[in-house]
Amino acid sequence: MRFFLDHNVPVAVAETLMKCGHEVLIQKTVLPQNASDPVVAVTSSLNEAVLISFDKDHRAIAHRHGIANKQLKRLSRIHFRCEYPDAAKRVKEAMSFIEHEWDLAQRSSDPRMFLEILGYGLKTLR
Repeated sequence: MRFFLDHNVPVAVAETLMKCGHEVLIQKTVLPQNASDPVVAVTSSLNEAVLISFDKDHRAIAHRHGIANKQLKRLSRIHFRCEYPDAAKRVKEAMSFIEHEWDLAQRSSDPRMFLEILGYGLKTLR
């Protein structure tokens, strides 16, 4: 899988994902830190990467524009709703769930995946 980390995601999350064999793009290496949420979402989608963020706005962008906007039609997203320092640990704990949900999404008519990683739980939005 390929992931795109928003500017507000700890570098430790990137390291965890790479240790699990996944490719990671980090916003600050591709876009300015102050890039707007729609630009971040489109960049993630064009790179065929799952957007990971603490920012709630990306979900609304994907739902609001995803069907009509070709560039967002395949935007998948993981939204952290856990404490910032726990993000890397929670990704590591959730990795089998993330990979399973990705596989399911890729076989469905809507290949997008929307997950939430909470402090003590995981949530998929289908």
